[in-house]
Amino acid sequence: MTINLSSATAEKCTTGCELSFDFKETNLTVGNRKNYLGFGIDPVMTPPVVYNNKKYTPVISAVFYDASSNPSISYDTVPPSAFFAVILQSGSNQLLMVIPIVESSTNQTSASAMLTKVLVDSVSKAPSQNIEAKLAVSDFSFQSIFPTNSPFFVINNDNSSTNVFFKNPISIEKTVLDDLKKILNPLTGVLGNSTNPKVYYNESGAGSNALIKDEEIYIDCQPVNSSKETIEYVTKNPLKNDLSTILNDPTTYLILQMILSCIVFIVIYFILSKGFKFITMPQIIPTKA
Repeated sequence: MTINLSSATAEKCTTGCELSFDFKETNLTVGNRKNYLGFGIDPVMTPPVVYNNKKYTPVISAVFYDASSNPSISYDTVPPSAFFAVILQSGSNQLLMVIPIVESSTNQTSASAMLTKVLVDSVSKAPSQNIEAKLAVSDFSFQSIFPTNSPFFVINNDNSSTNVFFKNPISIEKTVLDDLKKILNPLTGVLGNSTNPKVYYNESGAGSNALIKDEEIYIDCQPVNSSKETIEYVTKNPLKNDLSTILNDPTTYLILQMILSCIVFIVIYFILSKGFKFITMPQIIPTKA
């Protein structure tokens, strides 16, 4: 089944398509899985993606191409030559973020340059199935691949799986894509694999959620077709205690008692040492000759 992504036919997304992200840099390892290149990434402490107020953590990324004779996804613009995707998890919920790749020597962007480095290095180091290697690509981040404020489609397969397809593609030169297809087979029947998929269109695009302050965390999410809004998540700093909390701590109280005892001992010792000078002692007066 082919799902056609068209801004003219997709239902406009007024609510329920709110996406924001702020990916950090990561190292990449590549594995040739015959039908796709899988990319291992660094673990993250803070989920970098928020979709409909739910935080998602990236698990793995991939590059693949669809069968030209029976594609799973089609666009009403230029047909994609391949796709770049990242899979994210939030508990039992899965989010798939995908951006199409088109064959073109024009419209080269910073995303084109970054993805070209990834593909060239991957083809060189993982030319056949089950080969894995570490990529020598510095400063890589999904933030440089997926655009903010760029329209995207949403395909809901079921209650726990959501696919986000960006509308505007990344341009990659023909020679790079030809080399990619020499080492991979097409991936079929996976994208949009649903009986009655619902397709929505968010023309405003995604935002950035990287508004993190010292004591509180703010996530900026701009819903579609509504006024600009900030959804605020507040997390107090557990390390910042007031004076009363410190003084009520048993360990602190014991230390203060020890310090006070030392001060009292020193004062008593000083008084006693001075007092001995005033005690009358028998005087020995030498007798006159």
